[in-house]
This record gives sequence, C-alpha cells and structure tokens, in this order.
Amino acid sequence: MNHPKGLKNITRNIAENCVVLRFRRQHKNWHYTFAISKYGGSWEKAEAAAKRKRGEVIKTLPEALTRKGVMSHRNSSGVVGVHFAEKKHVAPSGRVYWYPHFYAKWPGCPKRAGIGWSVNQYGFEDAFVLAVLSREMESVDRKKIVATHKRILKQARYKKILAQLELVYE
Repeated sequence: MNHPKGLKNITRNIAENCVVLRFRRQHKNWHYTFAISKYGGSWEKAEAAAKRKRGEVIKTLPEALTRKGVMSHRNSSGVVGVHFAEKKHVAPSGRVYWYPHFYAKWPGCPKRAGIGWSVNQYGFEDAFVLAVLSREMESVDRKKIVATHKRILKQARYKKILAQLELVYE
C-alpha cells in the first residue's frame, strides 16, 4: 500500500485494486473502500471519490485525541515530556566519560532532542526541576528557566516538583 502525495488517510491498495479511506478517532476505526473497477479503472478517479467522501465524513467524526500530557509506559521520570539519559563519550585515550542529563521535550519544541540540563553542572535534583520547568513553560530560553528556578527554590512549588521525582526513584 502506498499513500498518494499529501493524503495520509487515503491509501492505494494495489493488491486489491482499490483505494482505501481510513480514520481513527476516539479509539474507533472508520473504513471506506473505492474499487478501481467502479471508477473506470482509474486510480485518480477512485482517489477523487475518496477525497469527496473524506470531506463528508470528517465533519461528522469526533475530535481527534491528543497525546499531549499523556504519560506513556516508557516514561521513567514521572513527568510527561521529561526523561533522564546518560551520554557516553570515549576520549582518544580510551577513557570513558559519562554525561547524565534530564531532557524536556514537547510538541512543537524547536530543538529536535529537546532541552537538556546537565546533572554534573546542576546536580540531580536541580537538573530535574529545570527540565520540568522547561516542559511546563515550553521554553528553550535557559536564562528565563534558570530565573524561574531561582525564584521557586525552596518554595512549595519546587518541593512539589521534587516530590514527583522521589515517587519514581523510591
């Protein structure tokens, strides 16, 4: 199966000689097929029919669920969009160096890997808090994030963020 350019929910099923229109919303599937034989043997005409049907059906479908803010089974930090990772660097001498970081990422994050906070530089707890603040603020502006961190240091909000870390690493 392959998708015509720009049509991710419309697929050409070459083995079955049909065009397939699919939707998945709210954990339910919608499926429509358009046999090439009914459209004069033309893939383009079957795709055009699928596009027309898509225009009709999409108005009646429920809203798509968003993954933003949903904890996945792979999450190890206890906070959505924040994870811990250690990067390994082998020097020419053969010596191995480890660089542990907490990373924050969100949909639309301008940095592909997210924004990282070094455990070596900030300490384990503060690196975690900085990553959580980055995620909450959805910002890669380090000065702004560090300023927020300094402002909440030793306050209830800071302790609440740290409590999430303790739940995971107990």
